[in-house]
Amino acid sequence: MSNRTIRAKSAIRRLNWSSELFGALKDAGGIAYSNYAVGFNNVVVPEATSRGITVGNTPGVLTETTAELAAALTLAAARRIVEGDSFMRGGHYKGWLPTLFVGQMLQNKTVGIIGAGRIGAAYARMMVEGHKMNLVYQDPYPNAKLVRALKLK
Repeated sequence: MSNRTIRAKSAIRRLNWSSELFGALKDAGGIAYSNYAVGFNNVVVPEATSRGITVGNTPGVLTETTAELAAALTLAAARRIVEGDSFMRGGHYKGWLPTLFVGQMLQNKTVGIIGAGRIGAAYARMMVEGHKMNLVYQDPYPNAKLVRALKLK
């Protein structure tokens, strides 16, 4: 493994795209770098610019993915999935009981969201449209588009 490869791998592990990594990228013939992420706070853009390397990112690419993960965690908590899994793996199951780890139904319950930006709004739509939940949200910037889309008051 070359010294340049070791330097590049070291910089990647730190996730700090600065002078060292952009130097290695330029030396390898690279002309562009793009973050597979919304932000670019881990990229020292002036370092890339000084080497003629174009920097890009992918805003919005993780909006639905993150909202789906939040919805999955909500379902797991409401339906006691992790608790039930531990119970079963621990060998505690002795037979069927009508309410054993049934958890709570989400339909017609109220979900509260702090932050109604892209991810919060996507999560709200999933919970309101998919589970017929009522929505309460707090955000310093009211999301009129979300209110209209979900016909909120």
